[in-house]
Amino acid sequence: MGSVKSILFLTYAINVFKIFIAFKVLPVNQFQDYDLINFYKPTAESFSKAYISNDTDFLKLSALVVPLFPLFLKIFGYGLLAQSVYIILFILILILVYKITLKLSSKKVAGIAVLLLSLEPSLFISSLSLSPELLFSFVLTLALYFGVCKPIKKTELNYLLLGILIGISVLIRPIALIMVICLITFWLVNYYQTSQTIFLSIAVIASTFALIWSFRNLFIHGFFNVSSISSNNIFWYEGVPALSEAKSISFEEAKSIEGGLKNQIIGSNPSVIEEYNYNSKRGLELVFNNPIGLIKSHVKGVGKVLFGVYKSKFKIIDEKIFGIDNQVIQSAHFVILGLTTLLIWILFLMGVRLFYELDFSNACMALLIIITILLPATGQVAYARFRAPVVPLVCVIAALGVQNMWNKNRKVIKWKK
Repeated sequence: MGSVKSILFLTYAINVFKIFIAFKVLPVNQFQDYDLINFYKPTAESFSKAYISNDTDFLKLSALVVPLFPLFLKIFGYGLLAQSVYIILFILILILVYKITLKLSSKKVAGIAVLLLSLEPSLFISSLSLSPELLFSFVLTLALYFGVCKPIKKTELNYLLLGILIGISVLIRPIALIMVICLITFWLVNYYQTSQTIFLSIAVIASTFALIWSFRNLFIHGFFNVSSISSNNIFWYEGVPALSEAKSISFEEAKSIEGGLKNQIIGSNPSVIEEYNYNSKRGLELVFNNPIGLIKSHVKGVGKVLFGVYKSKFKIIDEKIFGIDNQVIQSAHFVILGLTTLLIWILFLMGVRLFYELDFSNACMALLIIITILLPATGQVAYARFRAPVVPLVCVIAALGVQNMWNKNRKVIKWKK
């Protein structure tokens, strides 16, 4: 019991220090990054024009940005209140991770899970910017909580809420669409194998949100997808990096070449559907014409996403405040956080098999979420922030890796009809 208290006390101390950093060291205006200023904030400020009246001045933004994160900003703003809510979300994620791991294992292992989550750098650093990663991560963790812990007595309601949360996640970050499609396929296969109607219900519910928003975009913009960001990513972050690797030129040079060609063909101010169609078609051409370049790009991106410890634009430990040379700070930053990240992934690999033994269905769901969020995010321009949404799930499994080393008695959890 004493070791559990020590682990939780250390976790508490780490997070109190983080909160001190967030509110005492960093000015509020540093929480606003490029995506917030150029995409999310303008959309939130003109939310009704973008999504309700479909004002022509906001068509490109409403096609690109899905609505739930702008709605969050509309409610909480862009300053201290929003950042306070983000810190609360981070604390709620810690609590959910503790409860999930406790259901699977012991208090000590649950304490280790939240300790690992507190030490992993990407999620908290992401929470220092008003970007959708933390909100997205909270929704995914809450979904797993309903799947594993089943806090509602009527079991089916837990699964229905799980389906709703997975469904709405695509309206926070469109990258979740691949995850939703894979999970729906998984649940439909389970329904076919077991005849449990709950799997069919989850699949239908999870698909509803993406379908509704895709039909909305079809009627308003002319394309059937949750966001035009998919065509944008295929072109700029799949096709152009593939060309860059294949031709052994820099990403910026390849971007300049393709950007110039695009302007020649569709002009500098195309309509939403013109740009969507061009990006999709040209992006796929570049991918299929440069398959080796695409593979090289993603191999590099895997390392960046899984193990990257980026130099934060925020001066988290300021030389003037702590009296430490900035170069020493940055060296320690990379070494300590890099080793921490590596340790978490090693423990994660050790915990995967045990998770399957404890709770096969939810283990499959968690691993599908992790893979389908991380894999599309890899690429030449990938960086550590992209792994932030799945870090809580990774830390749950990593903590089970610690239990695997201890070889303790294991609980077995099964889905019920």
